[in-house]
Amino acid sequence: MTGSSSREKRGLLDAASCGSDLRRALASGSIFADRIHETAAPVDEFVDAAFARLRGSPVFDRLFVSLTRAAEFSLLWHGLAALSAYSRERPAADWLRSALLIGAESVVVNGLVKSVFRRARPALDSRYEDKIRIPLTSSFPSGHSSAAFFAATVLSDGSASAAAWYGLAAAVAASRVYVGIHHASDVVAGAFLGTALGRVARRFWPRQTSRRPTTGSRSLPLRRLVH
Repeated sequence: MTGSSSREKRGLLDAASCGSDLRRALASGSIFADRIHETAAPVDEFVDAAFARLRGSPVFDRLFVSLTRAAEFSLLWHGLAALSAYSRERPAADWLRSALLIGAESVVVNGLVKSVFRRARPALDSRYEDKIRIPLTSSFPSGHSSAAFFAATVLSDGSASAAAWYGLAAAVAASRVYVGIHHASDVVAGAFLGTALGRVARRFWPRQTSRRPTTGSRSLPLRRLVH
């Protein structure tokens, strides 16, 4: 009984210690997020003012709102991953790799990283309140931006059109500032984080380089689109 009681006490002490460490980590993350906000505030305000001059334009509204909605839950990237896998020698395996990696990135960023950095979101432009989903997670870093640059890094592996992948990722990231759901520093941090995670993923789970032989003219437009 004494030994069992001692083990239970040690277990409770270990749990209390872990809880204390977690609280310290969360507090440190909040402090760090506050410092980022203070340091980046002038840049964030400058970028937001630049986007404010574009907001309300029918063309830009349609473009950026469509991009930010398409990228919800990484649906845009899952769809493009399926298209990109079409020209591969083993399309199902290639798509599965991309889907699993994109899903894992979301868990890491939205489930872990955002829980540490608790940064308040900017005031959402009222014109877009009923057009986009408003997340409850931390503003820092941007999950859309991280997912976009992660997907661009992973999907451009072995592709001749890396610039197009990263260009689309940048447009998605910019859409988050345009609709007012993120600060500019949020999307920049997300871009760096997503790229770094993507490079790690490419190193430890590289994409197959062989492509399916193309016959006829029907497959060429799709190949050019995604590669």
